Amino acid sequence: MKKQKWTEKPITWGGYFKLAGVCYVIGMMIAAYYWITAFDIHPIESIKDAIHRRFWKKEETTEE
Repeated sequence: MKKQKWTEKPITWGGYFKLAGVCYVIGMMIAAYYWITAFDIHPIESIKDAIHRRFWKKEETTEE
């Protein structure tokens, strides 16, 4: 009797959901890295400043 390889077995729903879960976690790790670097929030103290810079424009002062 020939032993069946794992590649010859049909894909089950459980295997599909495990693969989807692993891909989701990897995607969230990449997204978290993107958000941390995009908003420059490495130090905790600068979170408020980073949010303020992104959503509120600085008032331009013109000196004449």
